[in-house]
Amino acid sequence: MSTDAEMAIYGKAAVYLRKPEKERIEAQSAPFDAKSACYVADAKELYLKAKILKKDGDKVTVEVLDTKEERTVKEADVYPMNPPKYDKIEDMAMMTHLNEASVLYNLKERFAAWMIYTYSGLFCATVNPYKWLPVYDAECVSAYRGKKRMEAPPHIFSVSDNAFQFMLTDRENQSVLITGESGAGKTVNTKRVIQYFATIAVGGAKRDTSKGSLEDQIIAANPLLEAYGNAKTIRNDNSSRFGKFIRIHFGTTGKLASADIETYLLEKSRVTYQLSDERGYHIFFQMMTGHIPEILDQALITTNPYDFPMCSMGQITVASINDKEELEATDNAIDILGFTGEEKVSIYRMTGAVLHHGNMKFKQKQREEQAEPDGTEEADKVAYLLGLNSADMLKALCYPRVKVGNEYVTKGQTVPQLTRGKQAFTQQIEELKRQIEEEVKAKNALAHGLQSARHDCDLLREQFEEEQEAKAELQRGMSKANGEVAQWRTKYETDAIQRTEELEESKKKLAQRLQEAEEQIEAVNSKCASLEKTKQRLQSEVEDLMIDVERANGLAANLDKKQRNFDKVLAEWKQKFEEGQAELEGAQKEARSLSTELFKMKNSYEESLDQLETMKRENKNLQQEISDLTEQIGETGKSIHELEKSKKQVETEKAEIQTALEEAEGTLEHEESKILRVQLELNQIKGEVDRKLAEKDEEMEQIKRNSQRVIDSMQSTLDSEVRSRNDALRIKKKMEGDLNEMEIQLSHANRQAAESQKQLRNVQAQLKDAQLHLDDAVRAQEDFKEQAAMVDRRNGLMVAEIEELRAALEQTERGRKVAEQELVDASERVGLLHSQNTSLLNSKKKLESDLVQVQSEVDDTVQEARNAEEKAKKAITDAAMMAEELKKEQDTSAHLERMKKNLEVAVKDLQHRLDEAENLAMKGGKKQLQKLESRVRELEAEVEAEQRRGADAIKGVRKYERRVKELTYQTEEDKKNVARLQDLVDKLQLKVKAYKRQAEEAEEQANTHLSKCRKVQNELEEAEERADIAESQVNKLRAKSRDSGKGKEAAE
Repeated sequence: MSTDAEMAIYGKAAVYLRKPEKERIEAQSAPFDAKSACYVADAKELYLKAKILKKDGDKVTVEVLDTKEERTVKEADVYPMNPPKYDKIEDMAMMTHLNEASVLYNLKERFAAWMIYTYSGLFCATVNPYKWLPVYDAECVSAYRGKKRMEAPPHIFSVSDNAFQFMLTDRENQSVLITGESGAGKTVNTKRVIQYFATIAVGGAKRDTSKGSLEDQIIAANPLLEAYGNAKTIRNDNSSRFGKFIRIHFGTTGKLASADIETYLLEKSRVTYQLSDERGYHIFFQMMTGHIPEILDQALITTNPYDFPMCSMGQITVASINDKEELEATDNAIDILGFTGEEKVSIYRMTGAVLHHGNMKFKQKQREEQAEPDGTEEADKVAYLLGLNSADMLKALCYPRVKVGNEYVTKGQTVPQLTRGKQAFTQQIEELKRQIEEEVKAKNALAHGLQSARHDCDLLREQFEEEQEAKAELQRGMSKANGEVAQWRTKYETDAIQRTEELEESKKKLAQRLQEAEEQIEAVNSKCASLEKTKQRLQSEVEDLMIDVERANGLAANLDKKQRNFDKVLAEWKQKFEEGQAELEGAQKEARSLSTELFKMKNSYEESLDQLETMKRENKNLQQEISDLTEQIGETGKSIHELEKSKKQVETEKAEIQTALEEAEGTLEHEESKILRVQLELNQIKGEVDRKLAEKDEEMEQIKRNSQRVIDSMQSTLDSEVRSRNDALRIKKKMEGDLNEMEIQLSHANRQAAESQKQLRNVQAQLKDAQLHLDDAVRAQEDFKEQAAMVDRRNGLMVAEIEELRAALEQTERGRKVAEQELVDASERVGLLHSQNTSLLNSKKKLESDLVQVQSEVDDTVQEARNAEEKAKKAITDAAMMAEELKKEQDTSAHLERMKKNLEVAVKDLQHRLDEAENLAMKGGKKQLQKLESRVRELEAEVEAEQRRGADAIKGVRKYERRVKELTYQTEEDKKNVARLQDLVDKLQLKVKAYKRQAEEAEEQANTHLSKCRKVQNELEEAEERADIAESQVNKLRAKSRDSGKGKEAAE
């Protein structure tokens, strides 16, 4: 949890994001009884804080804390309360008791402190404050940038920044889903997400001065969309009456590249109708404010909304919206989005045409079922604004042309039909306007995307050229380095041979000098008698020193704790030795010439040893270059064995050194014999050096052979890896090609399904027209029946009503002709419906065949996905085995490191003892001194060899770690490919199911239409029979009338 000082970076927003530190401390120290504290359900307040007094079975008696009222409730209506430290908690998933009462209480407490954002696990819950809070300024944006989710207080900026960082890290698309009921704040939070991305991902490309930058265009798209798609509802003053899907595209460097917006489900009915507490779309009322006078002239509108009844059915003003400021924002947004002046005028004129559509009036013609315009003033305005001909537009509205069969028939329209058609026409204009806007936005987004793609292409081309140059330079450097390495190797080999010869010559010279020294020592022996007394005194001091040495050996196990005491003892030894040196000054004056010669010989011998060490270091460098090529784990076992041998040798050498120290007493007494054996010891040292050099040469040859074998095995492994990677790339390209082909086939199937749906809609419209005509025919038939009954009643009064009978006969004749004509038309319609039904059945068969083909392709894709999954499992198994080997090598390396430390401690101990032995045997222990020095050098060389082996083992471990990481990465890539293939298979299966469902629906509709056609055909046949019966009755009446006329004439 951040302190108050850390929250200072959020500025004014700090108090609205996280509670102060003092309040958190007080909450943690507040008294709390976890057993009795609870929430109890309440009908009015929903939940109240309470304290449990007692429990009786499933009944609980509680005391409400606010009112001190006692209640007896069911145990199921009592919910445990969280401790006070969880009050106003930022992530409700961290609560001890996660229940509805705790969640609602936490949201209520945070909202009371104006902390509107709260995490709930992976989600961020937002409570709309219905007021402006200072939590969206630039200071707050910079504070949230680059912070992880748990490092900052809950905020929509934190969610956006984490999605942005995941996109850059994982190289995958990210989605921010904002849901909620009307008035919850979806639109505002969407604008804040866009604002955040436009602030942190500003591109450095050159801006076009004719329009706004890309980030400005992304932000400016919202005002224009809200003007044409948002309106006042009962619950929300700025409710989005359409859905939108916003895509923001970023470049490879994380900078904004382009954006596009998809809209759907626009509420077109709001253009023509609103409730009393609602209002139409904002753009109508923004234009009528008169804030930009030229808009009124361009759209031919006034500033009074009541002049346009279609948009003034509800409210005309909203208290929380300033239409003048919104109009200015909308107008600026149009300019920023890159619309030209002519396009902006066209937008306003088309909007004005929608308003004038509602003012067009029509009236009914007398004695006709036909409407006509009641004045053409508004129609002329609409036609002018839309660029149409007024007369042609009115004719199309009043006399629409309908296709019947293969011909177009002009249909008459009544006033109600014209009103409905006018409203539908207005809604269609609104829909067309939205589609045009989407196309323009898509065009702009495509232009920006193309520009960004070109810029990225140039950057990639430059990077490729730089990489090619770097590659060529690296190859030249490698060839040059290889030549230099060959030269150095030749040079070093030549120098080593020359230095070996020089060393041999130096050894010969040293032997000669030693022989001369022996002759001189024989002359000095006579002088040694005078030093006998001094020798005895030194002997006693040496005995004291040996006692101290034995004491130091006993305390070697606790060397770290008694280091200071050891230093003091060493100082005492040095002091005593200095005293002995002072006493020996007189004797050393006589032996100074001999000492000088001895020192010269020692210096020359040390120079030869230095040359030998130089040669060894060069050999070590060569051996290091060879050992770097090995990087093989198998060497670690040999290293362990050699370390164990070295350990035994060190222990043996330790015993030898101890023995040498014990023999140091006798060396003083047998000084002459030791000096005589110097040459023998030198010869032995020479033999040992030669033997060790031969052994080292054999080890180098063995290491060379092992290295060559390792290199060969690594080369074969590399070749197999290259082949497997090429095979994987080839399979990936094949799968991508198959996926592209399947997408093309799916798009074809989608188009065919859309065409089938369009044909079904046309058939439905034609069936409706046929039903209307059939109803007219039924009504005419019923009229005919009434007329026939009237003729029957008048038959008894034939003489008085002869003229009426003749008129009825004429009317019946006309009805019969009309019925015959309608019968012919209905027969044609039945044939047309039958042909359309046949075409629908053919389309259904074609869809079924396409479905079978798509299903087979889906099965192939599923099989390929399974194969890829098996490969991924195999790669995971290999990675696990490599991880086990890596663990073993790490354990071996740790063991080698411990042994190395132990050897270093032993070497230090031996060095201390060597120094002590040198002080003790300064005068007569030359042999032991040289032996100890050579042994120490050998031990140091072995320690360095072990260090090199440990370094080789570490390099091998690192190599296997890299190999494991590569296998892990490859496994993750395979998993991602399998997941993508599985998603594609699921999508294809969903589309297949949708196609099957559409085909079934089309089949049901076709069966329904066929049954309707059969029913209509039966009714027509019945009408035909009734017409025949009526005709026969008319003929009978005519015959009767003729007979009655003849009888009357005969009577006269």
